[in-house]
Amino acid sequence: MKYKRLKAFLQKDTAPAHIVAALIRTLRHWLSQAILTLLGTIVIAVLIGQSRYDGLFWTACVLYVLLLIGIAFCKEYDMSIQKDLASENTVLKDEKAIVEDELSRYMGLAQSLTVMHAAAGKDIYRIARQVKYQGWIIKMSSIREVFGFQKMCMQACREVYNFCKQQHPEYEYYVTIFQRIEADGKIKDRCRMIAFANKDGIEPLSYRDEYPITKVKTKAEAKIPLHTQIFAEDELKNCVITDPEEIKKRFVIHEKNKTREDQIKAYIGIPAKVCNRGVTFLLQVDCNCERGFGKGQSKAEKLAESIIKPYVSYLSMIYEFDRMNEMTDNHLRRIQGGNSNGQAEAV
Repeated sequence: MKYKRLKAFLQKDTAPAHIVAALIRTLRHWLSQAILTLLGTIVIAVLIGQSRYDGLFWTACVLYVLLLIGIAFCKEYDMSIQKDLASENTVLKDEKAIVEDELSRYMGLAQSLTVMHAAAGKDIYRIARQVKYQGWIIKMSSIREVFGFQKMCMQACREVYNFCKQQHPEYEYYVTIFQRIEADGKIKDRCRMIAFANKDGIEPLSYRDEYPITKVKTKAEAKIPLHTQIFAEDELKNCVITDPEEIKKRFVIHEKNKTREDQIKAYIGIPAKVCNRGVTFLLQVDCNCERGFGKGQSKAEKLAESIIKPYVSYLSMIYEFDRMNEMTDNHLRRIQGGNSNGQAEAV
């Protein structure tokens, strides 16, 4: 910033600062400049006409030169202030654009979650009506069909995909969710894809393939799929990679998806722990451009934390709700079975 010290001095509430500021304001005004320049010219012309080349003449000449220098300085100072104001306006406009963009994103997130609720809400209302007249046992399991974990995972994948695509229509995105496998109430050290969203809505060739969850201990074991590493590390830490070279180092290309995975340039992976069971599921988003999640690592991390992670939190709640429905359904079936046997014996 030019004239930084002068500007700082003029902002002080002192008599010298007020005097200098008044002088600058006077010399900056076009009318003052015209009057002072005209008076200086007249005085010097009169002295020359009277052939007075004494001390008064030279004093007038010096004052006139100083006046011209002061006027020129004030013009330059005025231009400097205008440049500073223009720069500040540009910064404010940029900040306003950033705020508006962030607001638009959050509004999109809120609308997206609202859509997810509304889509399931209608079916739940219909089921509630049927439960009222037909009993719990008939429709309890139906709740999982409209508000179950996997169904909502598919919906979340589509919403995340649509959001990313709206931000950058020119890039290609791929959204997947992997879940740790459970069987007979026990968690296995394996995971598989349970939901996805992509441009064509085509089911990935590796859909439902099971992957062993192996923690890297040696360099020889380093080449295992990244998503299984995230499950194995068992940490609630967002994995955000925007460096294509780092992608190549950490990714293991699946032969079934080699053509697509070779094009991945940016990646976001957000794990979730539910019911104190360690990492239960993992939402992943990848893109064929390193700027697909914003310019720079910090932008991508902010997108992951503020926009995508709320979907993971939402799905964590759905997971618990789904487990409650499953256990309730099983319990009601056992009760009905017991009642049926009792009625048969009575008959």
